[in-house]
Amino acid sequence: MPHHNKKRSLTDIAWIELAGSVYATEDLEKVSNAFRNLLPPTMADVVLQQTVLSGYHGNPVIFLHFRIEKRTHIFNLLTNLASGFNPADKQQLAREFTERIDADNIFYMKVDKQKAYLGEPVLAQGDNTILIKIKFRQYVKNLGKISEKLAALGLIEA
Repeated sequence: MPHHNKKRSLTDIAWIELAGSVYATEDLEKVSNAFRNLLPPTMADVVLQQTVLSGYHGNPVIFLHFRIEKRTHIFNLLTNLASGFNPADKQQLAREFTERIDADNIFYMKVDKQKAYLGEPVLAQGDNTILIKIKFRQYVKNLGKISEKLAALGLIEA
């Protein structure tokens, strides 16, 4: 698919957010690197926001997150993720599409923290994950259009 069609799909994306927790048993630097490994080299200067929370037993939990709104960064991040996902993950995202998008046009997926640290984005469930949220603008009402845009970016199988 021509490069310009991929870029055109971006105008409908308002932002992308990555978020995850660093538990007391985890190394903050390693989890930060797991986040960074999901980013293309052009985004090496992204600053991860840190919020210290209290876990169930009072232990500290660091919540890491950042939001991207710049179109070129959105394009580079999605292209990087798409090139890292294996075909089975892309097929799973397509199969579960309607379960992964909410009424606010936010598409959700999680990747395994350990695998991301190793530079291998793999879909996962549970707590040991990095949550990725892709917010589509409200005027995009047709879920089929959103699915087409994610497919055009190579993130899901068409």
